[in-house]
Amino acid sequence: PVLLPGVNPDTKLADGSVRLYSTWEVMVPATDSTAAKSGVLKLYESYDFDAEGKIRYQQVYGDFGGLMGYLFSKE
Repeated sequence: PVLLPGVNPDTKLADGSVRLYSTWEVMVPATDSTAAKSGVLKLYESYDFDAEGKIRYQQVYGDFGGLMGYLFSKE
């Protein structure tokens, strides 16, 4: 994973938020009638914090639907 400081779009200065670029590997285990299948999902996440350091806003972008469609397809 790659963690980077967030930047205020107006001032271009670090604003205390954090950006995260990562990948998840997700696996569906084998059953009696299907083989195991896995896929990799690339994610972008960002976190904003309040004055106490608690997460006040989180956003995650990734093609979860595409990954689930692939993992559970009949192919």
